[in-house]
Formats: sequence, C-alpha cells, structure tokens
Amino acid sequence: MNPRLPGTSQHAIRPRRTLPVVFFACDWRMTSQIRAPATATATATARKYLSLLPPHFSRTTKTKQVEFAHEAQGTSYDLVSFSQPLQPLGTPDIGLNAFAVRNDDDSVALIGALAPTDEHMEQLRSLGELTDIVVNSSSPEHWLYAPALADRFPEATLWVLPGFLDGSTGVPIPGRRWLFGNARRRGVVKEIGVDEGFPACLTPVVFSVKFFAEAAIEIKPAKAIVLSDLALKLDRDDYPDANRFGLAEKAGIWGKVGAITRVVLEENPIEARRFLRSVSELPYRHLLLSHATAVVPDGRDELEQAFSFLDSEEA
Repeated sequence: MNPRLPGTSQHAIRPRRTLPVVFFACDWRMTSQIRAPATATATATARKYLSLLPPHFSRTTKTKQVEFAHEAQGTSYDLVSFSQPLQPLGTPDIGLNAFAVRNDDDSVALIGALAPTDEHMEQLRSLGELTDIVVNSSSPEHWLYAPALADRFPEATLWVLPGFLDGSTGVPIPGRRWLFGNARRRGVVKEIGVDEGFPACLTPVVFSVKFFAEAAIEIKPAKAIVLSDLALKLDRDDYPDANRFGLAEKAGIWGKVGAITRVVLEENPIEARRFLRSVSELPYRHLLLSHATAVVPDGRDELEQAFSFLDSEEA
C-alpha cells in the first residue's frame, strides 16, 4: 500500500516516478516555513531591552548613512545616524537619535547613547573601534542608557558634562553617580571641555544653567552640529500625524526647527546669548537633532531663525 502524503487524498497519489518531485516541493515549503519564524524570532530577540523609557520591552534601531552635498575637502569619514522610538503616553513618537562618525583610521566617536540592544551593538561594532561615547545632555533620556552602553564597550572613553556626576549639573537625580560606578572604576569617565583627549574630529560648546545643561557638538568633517533638547523639528513627511490639535505648530516645531526649550533660554538670556555666539562661530552648515527629525541639511538658517527671539536685547 502506498503511503499517503499529508494534505492529500488517497486518490491523489501519482505513479512512483513523480514522487521525488512531490517530495521536493513539500520539503521546500516546510523549510521556508521553518526558517522564516526562526529569523523573525532572532530579530525580535535582538531588539529586546527592559527599559524605564517607553517602549519598555523591545525597540527597533533604525540606521542610516548620512551624506551631505558638501563635504570637507581632503577628509575621509563616515557619518551614521541611529534612531530608536520614544513615545511617552499620549504623545507622538518623538524618537531618540544618536550619531556616529568614523574616521579614516576606523576609530568611531558616538554622540548620544541609545538602549544597547543586541541589534544596536552589532550596528556599532560593524563600524569599527568605538573609542569615545559622548553624552552631551543632562536630560535623563540622553544619559539613562549610557552606563550599560559603556559597559558593552569597556575600553571606550565616556564623556559627560562638567559637574554631571557630582550633581551640580542638570536635575540632581539621586543615584546618578552610582549608575556610572562601573565606568568610574574603570577610569574612563571624562568631562567635556575640561579633560584632555576629546576626539579631534569634534568641537564642544557647553551651555549650562540651573537644572539644564547641554553641549552642542560640532562634527568637523561633516560641517554639522548635534543638538539634543535645545532644538527640535517634526518633519511633515516623517511625522504626518504628529501635529495633534495643532500643538506642534503652536510650539514652532512643525515642519521647521524650533527652540523647544525656549523658556530655559529666556530665563537665562546672558548665558544663552554667550552660547549662541560661540555656536555661530563654528563653520557648520547642517543640523543633527537628538529627537524627532534627525538630519536637517543646510539647517543653519533654520536654527538661527529659531533663536532670533534672543536678538531683541544685547547681553
């Protein structure tokens, strides 16, 4: 009696010479069905990460090569952006972005710290040797993942804002020094603008007032600066549903660069103008933003317009 294939009737059995073809087709279908879930499972596992920030259990890390029309002559570098979701309850996804610059010696400097999922770690390792991690904001979402990220790259120097670890910079959140304990014990923590050895391809300009601190980071070969919370843009194409009730438009960030922390600048006009003067002296053309729209080509004019409200009075 001939064996019956799964999913066929006894009347569907064909002569013996056709069985190899039938078995081949059956085997191919089963293999494809087995491999696809395995690949999906591996990807899902690589994106798992238990986090205080939403999403709390898993996150995708999108990566993109950043290229500008104008590049510094005679300089070899690669610029890559990384983006993970950040969606507090009841708000649009404003994202969290980081940027890596790879120099011609394959050394990599990273500005910003995202959740160190296995997926993101593989992305970073594929670039080259990560030598520096720059945490350029005192706002918690920008440094919360930095200790775990630094532990995954124990030889990398971890750069923080002056006074960050002793609590004199930014909001004095309890336990912040303890969270960075492993990096401190390895002796890899340094202060931006204070300690020597800051990556030669970067230039920092620090803005620090009570409960708020941020450093604009110029990436010299890209003629770009990185800002974390001082500026934000919700591009209409990237975030078509973000302007709920017209709030993004009212905040001045819908389709254009806006000073989302304007109140901080207005309350500290002397420090703000001093900071902006220093930034204006940098030969940058493009903007890289740590929230929402990551890359704003030729964004210098947009940034200067966003901060033009400080021009009404001289410090």
